[in-house]
Amino acid sequence: MNIVSALLLFGVSNGIPQNIRPTHPTARGLWVEDETNAGILSVNKPLTPVTSGSSMSELVLSQGYPLEEYEVVTEDGYILTVFRIPFGKNKTSSPRTPLLLQHGLFSTSASWVISEPFKGLGFVLADAGFDVWLSNSRGTTYSMKHIKYNPAVDKKEFFNYSFHEMGYYDLPAVIDLMLNKTGASQIIYVGHSQGTTEFYVMASTRPEYNSRVKVAAAMAPIAYFTHCRGTVKIIADFTGILAETAKLLGLYEVLSNSPLIHLFDTTLCRKSSVIESLCDNFLFALTGFDAQQFNESLIPLIVDQGPSGASIKQLTHFGQLANNGGKFSMYDYGSTGNRERYGQETPPEYDLTKITVPINLHYSLNDWLAGVEDVKKLHSRLTKSKLIQVPFPAFNHLDFMWAKDVRPLLYDNMIAMLETSARAGETPRRHADYFHKRSVTETQYGGKPAKSMVDYVVPEGYPLEEYDVVTEDGYILGIYRIPHGRNYSSTKRPPILLQHGILASSACFVMETREKSLGFILADAGFDVWLSNTRGNTYSKGHVTLDPVLNASKFYDYSFHELGYYDLPAVIDFILNKTGNSQLRYIGHSQGTTEFFVMASSRPEYNAKIKVATTMAPVVFLDNIRGAFKLLSKLQTLLDILNEYFGVNVIFKSWKVPKEGLLSPTSPIARYIFYNVLSLTGGYDDQQLNKTMLPLAMEQGSSGATVKQFRHFSQVINSGGKFVMFDYGRDENTKRYGQPTPPEYDLSKITAQVNLHYAKNDWISRVPDVQKLNRHLPNSKLYEVSFELFNHLDFLWAKDVNELLYNGMIKALGVDQNPEAAPEDGIKCKKRKPT
Repeated sequence: MNIVSALLLFGVSNGIPQNIRPTHPTARGLWVEDETNAGILSVNKPLTPVTSGSSMSELVLSQGYPLEEYEVVTEDGYILTVFRIPFGKNKTSSPRTPLLLQHGLFSTSASWVISEPFKGLGFVLADAGFDVWLSNSRGTTYSMKHIKYNPAVDKKEFFNYSFHEMGYYDLPAVIDLMLNKTGASQIIYVGHSQGTTEFYVMASTRPEYNSRVKVAAAMAPIAYFTHCRGTVKIIADFTGILAETAKLLGLYEVLSNSPLIHLFDTTLCRKSSVIESLCDNFLFALTGFDAQQFNESLIPLIVDQGPSGASIKQLTHFGQLANNGGKFSMYDYGSTGNRERYGQETPPEYDLTKITVPINLHYSLNDWLAGVEDVKKLHSRLTKSKLIQVPFPAFNHLDFMWAKDVRPLLYDNMIAMLETSARAGETPRRHADYFHKRSVTETQYGGKPAKSMVDYVVPEGYPLEEYDVVTEDGYILGIYRIPHGRNYSSTKRPPILLQHGILASSACFVMETREKSLGFILADAGFDVWLSNTRGNTYSKGHVTLDPVLNASKFYDYSFHELGYYDLPAVIDFILNKTGNSQLRYIGHSQGTTEFFVMASSRPEYNAKIKVATTMAPVVFLDNIRGAFKLLSKLQTLLDILNEYFGVNVIFKSWKVPKEGLLSPTSPIARYIFYNVLSLTGGYDDQQLNKTMLPLAMEQGSSGATVKQFRHFSQVINSGGKFVMFDYGRDENTKRYGQPTPPEYDLSKITAQVNLHYAKNDWISRVPDVQKLNRHLPNSKLYEVSFELFNHLDFLWAKDVNELLYNGMIKALGVDQNPEAAPEDGIKCKKRKPT
């Protein structure tokens, strides 16, 4: 059989695009756009069925499937061939989600259609309702062209690439082609082996493409390569020597689909050859032994395809990964070359934290290339990833493509997840489904912070959905939904939005037990609960054009004004569109209330979309603020200098305490310090503050906030009793506002009903300031918490928060008998005095 064509195939799947407008044009006819260097579609060549050979057309058309062929030109001039199976044998006209299959090293798009229609992933996905696109990397059989270089004459120039260029140039060009041709806004990505490596390169070095991929499934994922085994590991140990030898011999590519290689494969490794078993065992020595699942019936087709070749630089790059001490780094050109290219002596690592696409990592225990330790390390570095183990101990690297039982062992589960997502419109990721499959698939959740929303919600027995919402100014917000409580009911539920405060995230509403966490309580009370995350926090680090690291000054250029003006409207519109409601209920805490008042005063049309707004510890006027935040009024000049002259844009960014040592959550000293810091900020309450929450809060850590947010609050403190917009200085204020001083927010425009819940011992939301706010609002009610020591954080974590606050607050929402009615003024929970 073919020794090399099957060596290193790689895969990915699982995702869901939004707002897809797929088209199914006939493959006949010519369609041209003369934008070849921009990665736009160049040519659509009509195909006709063929009767001999083993080209893509023969492999696909002979099985009764349609096929289209395109050429796309990358930014650096390579001409790639991309195939498309627009629909399956059912030929339905319903909209289809575009899905890209990316092959691995030494392979081509043919690897997806070599198997029978009921096993070849390209066919299976087409029949499952996907619009399937199959790409071919530069330098492979179907992509041996360049606008300037001839691969036979200009070998040195043509083959001067590694997998880095495939990820940086090839994938973006193909994805843009798909989106341009289908009219979709996102695709699903499925890759195998090197096909996953290319994806990590793209998503980390060109993070703007994260928003164009709904979800990725990585089969046999390769990023870290330290724990590869077998023959590949032995060869990798000699990477440097082999690379230098190739350079001296003028070799720039190996194992291309040449007649000599093809003759060797078809004579010595043909099915009837007496040494066929030696070919099989050679493959096993490279990828892992699995005689039970290896499908020998595919040998003729695999041999017919032949190895597609690779550049020496590709192989060298993988060899470097195997020997660089456990890093996923860019190509190493030597200290001199690295300084010229990277500005440092060693090649930089790919920043995997920039990858915001949800990724399912499908791995197996017997894969000698994608080692288990390396895959788990990759999982720990990705912000949104899940580990899914193939439930067959001997499953190896090539089995992801050609195992006899690949459907029940891998594809069926993987495709079921894709189908569920594709049918869901905005495509929520239903984590409850994966959680309950842990015992079978060993699904594990990773990312940052230490505990994710999934870890908080799903183990308590509640469903969880996750969505991405894009604001008018391009920020990508992560929002969560608990659509119902533990007892499912088909009754339509009123939507309610929970908005966290500064330095927090949606996790603050679900960190307590289900009896005390407001998110769970509302779900069990009959609400459709939505939990938002403001821009820049742990769950909302994306932007359509800006990178939070490379473009930090622009990315973090916002105060609470933008959170109210852009973020809240985007989330509210999304919820109403998704649920079909005309109004929702709103609950905010601290800065979450500030954002509401910004939105309702500066975009008053949104008042009609709010049934009732519940504000816990409302923060607008800050004349009487006490404690640590009072220092903001003294530090305004310092904050201005840090921001404007030293480029400090964000503070407490994704801060977390160490897991061990004196500052760990288990350390009494650390908890004592943390408690006093919180108390100095929000007020002291030894009786009600649930100190058992301190370790959880410490583990969760800070979600970060911009210096501009703190500057804005400092300006409000020093404004002389006003609730004002951000002060840019006289000249800039005149440009922005038409006056030298920042205007006040017009609270008289807020017509929505607002319930103001406050406490006497809250050092931030002070009683006189809340009463002043009440006087400025045309439709508000005051609700005092009847416990003298109740402080700013008790609104979330008081021991008796239900009795003291939530029971009455939920009643004020109007959910008991008549959802449209609100209780009378002056509701107070059971009176309790400090002891």
